[in-house]
Amino acid sequence: MANGNGNGNGGARQRRAQMMAQATMIGREQGPELFYSDTTTLGGLAGGVQTVQIPRTLTLNRPMESITIKLAFRLVTSVYDYASVYPENLINLLAQIQLNGIHRVYGNLTPIQMSGATAWNWPQMFHSHRGGNALFVNGARVEPPTSPYLFVSPGAAQPAVFPVTAGTYDVEIHYEIPLGLSFPASAGEAQRDVSFLYLPQDWADSLQLKLTFGDRTSLGVPQASTVTTFTSFGSATGLPTFSVHLNYSILGAFGNALRPGVVIRNEQSFAQFVSLVNRTRLSLLQKQITSNVVFKTGVQSVVANAPPVFTTLVDTMLDQTQLIVDNKPIRNNSDNMIAKTYGGRNFDTNWPAGYNGFSFVDSQNPLTAYRGDGLQGGSTFEIDTNIISADAANLILMTQEMVFGGPFPPLKPAA
Repeated sequence: MANGNGNGNGGARQRRAQMMAQATMIGREQGPELFYSDTTTLGGLAGGVQTVQIPRTLTLNRPMESITIKLAFRLVTSVYDYASVYPENLINLLAQIQLNGIHRVYGNLTPIQMSGATAWNWPQMFHSHRGGNALFVNGARVEPPTSPYLFVSPGAAQPAVFPVTAGTYDVEIHYEIPLGLSFPASAGEAQRDVSFLYLPQDWADSLQLKLTFGDRTSLGVPQASTVTTFTSFGSATGLPTFSVHLNYSILGAFGNALRPGVVIRNEQSFAQFVSLVNRTRLSLLQKQITSNVVFKTGVQSVVANAPPVFTTLVDTMLDQTQLIVDNKPIRNNSDNMIAKTYGGRNFDTNWPAGYNGFSFVDSQNPLTAYRGDGLQGGSTFEIDTNIISADAANLILMTQEMVFGGPFPPLKPAA
């Protein structure tokens, strides 16, 4: 029997009604909406890097789940073929993505700072079906690469070679930038993302997006007489275009009760590891809640105008890479290739050549993230490795995906 305190059957019915109302809203997304579009030169005939600061802050009138960037253009190479192309060729044309803002609790933050190529490949590491990113060439969607890193046209026995052969290519590229943790795809993914949405009351009008675009040197090595022309998609005139789309989530009144965390995904670059060495520190890691650590290895181009650009992506530069706390491994990895195939198995995907890492959320539960925020003062949290391939142009990119705040319980009981 119900009483004045709302207990009993009446209170139970009210709680069930609230849960049903919550289930009809939380995790319901509205799909990407156009926020901004403009043109870019992609360096034109002369080449050159272009940085675009989007001239207004991101519209945050609803909770935001992800950002999608579209780049579309016609590429014509003539007179001579390219001497060689880089493995990530076309997706290198968006050289850098940077998102920064002022959070009401955590202050000035740069949640996203990654190369365009890494950002394009990132979702593929955690989803079995590309993860929202796409590359279309002359109307055909190109299959995501594995090992070796080759883009392949659907149904083709041989890789689709784009600018190495003189010709005309209409290209459309989608870069999906998730703002939440990187999870395996599942029926509950959208609801898990709720704990990491960007809320208007947290960021106000402070989120700014900056994009850096490369040029023909991002694609490969042209011959001296190769002519590379970028024009509007489907046309011999005009300029390439880019657009920014924002995906919002519906929370209704529940949005006021959430205290979501902020996922940080900043890519670091290391070019000093050029000689063979056993058990060396690659980098100190931040003592924060850590969901994923991803590293990318290969040989860098020294002629590309918008680095980082890889001439080759290789899995055999590093081995026995380990996450270490105070000289003790928290992932006792003795074979990087075994770790790579294991990671791909957990996410039902194939990790691309040159990409590897460690995940703490392959459980599909954010609460299993490594609690680096609980390490004692004076402790060291680092990533160590063996360098097993020497080259003067070795390059390692490393991203520690970490979280400020969020649904994580306190590590110690309140006093």
